[in-house]
Amino acid sequence: MKKPKSHLWKILIFVIWPLILFGLGLFYCVDLSGFSVGKIKSPLQYNEEWEAHILNKEDQNLLQTALSQDYFFLGNGVTSYSFVSNDQNYIIKFFKMRHLLPKNWLNYIPIPKILDNYRFEKIDKRNLKLFDIFASCKLAFEELHEETGLLFIHLNKTRDLKKKIKFIDQEGKSHLIDLDAMEFVIQKKAIPFAEKFKRFKEKNDIQGAQKALQSILYLALERSSKRILNKSTDDITSGYGFIGNSCVHLNVAGFCKTTNIQSLEVEFLKTSDKLKEWVHDHYPELEDSFEQDLEEFF
Repeated sequence: MKKPKSHLWKILIFVIWPLILFGLGLFYCVDLSGFSVGKIKSPLQYNEEWEAHILNKEDQNLLQTALSQDYFFLGNGVTSYSFVSNDQNYIIKFFKMRHLLPKNWLNYIPIPKILDNYRFEKIDKRNLKLFDIFASCKLAFEELHEETGLLFIHLNKTRDLKKKIKFIDQEGKSHLIDLDAMEFVIQKKAIPFAEKFKRFKEKNDIQGAQKALQSILYLALERSSKRILNKSTDDITSGYGFIGNSCVHLNVAGFCKTTNIQSLEVEFLKTSDKLKEWVHDHYPELEDSFEQDLEEFF
């Protein structure tokens, strides 16, 4: 009689323990209370791989302007918190370190041996995800500078910025943040896709809308020519924006180099199909001209 009870106990542990871990994961990882400085702090040490090239004089001047003003909460994405500058020209993105980094307690919490592989698999997966995001940011900064509007990346802690900037969160609370101690990126602020085309609609600017659609195709083609794949799952309206008349990628966390030409072609086809669907639903008067543009590209 005792053996069945022993087996039942083991079964219960095997079934219930993952649920407990899942609950703890939700408690620590889900943004229940919005932004806080604690959620963007990290114990990361210096890594030479994350060092980027030195800015030219023009970009150094832009950086000084960007780092000489207050910032206000703009949005909360999957991997980062975004803040927009007071002059509306720059965006600083802080990484969600509490969400991205492995939890230290996972290394020490006692769990059944049978679940050890699961634990270490989760830790490795978190480390790899952060590595991929940083690699994407560096790649975007060095090879897609214009295509992303990236002005500056800060993936290693430093001592030479000497900038403490005020950030106002979504609740109006002020945070004075030492940028030397944080990992972040700075992008030039772009007009979101939906807002750009809304303006075209309001002005009945058919030609402007047509050129903007062409700009998206040129962007995809230029990135493909550099053998850079975009693994982001963003849709058309959230993935693109415009700086002046040029289309840019808003998300810089999904890029990687590839030698697989077919994968680049498939991605370009998917982008064109999504655009065709969007034009059909929102700008039917541009369908014929857009089909002609696609034929020229292909």
